Amino acid sequence: MFTNCEGCTVYHKTVGADRLPVWERHVIGDIYWEETSGQAASGKNMERSGSIYICIPAASVGDYIPQKDDTVVKGITDAEYSALSEKHTVMAVADLRYGSAAVQHIEVDAV
Repeated sequence: MFTNCEGCTVYHKTVGADRLPVWERHVIGDIYWEETSGQAASGKNMERSGSIYICIPAASVGDYIPQKDDTVVKGITDAEYSALSEKHTVMAVADLRYGSAAVQHIEVDAV
């Protein structure tokens, strides 16, 4: 499959021993990342919207598959969750690892 990005970093929220949120960092290499943006008229105002489409080839899938409500960042980073400036929330994940090995992948939609 075609890839255009070195990878992405996914942050998964869990609950720590002190009941505070803990963010686990997972790195996924060689992905296809596509950003779209648009706007719509709402009365007299223009509302902007955007979405992220991520395609993870089966060869790039490691021990973690992104889940709904995870946070994803373009590129590979070792930054702490609190230091992230450009982050996106995962809204949907589709596991399409069936059929021909050449097209098996996972699709992730984020905002």
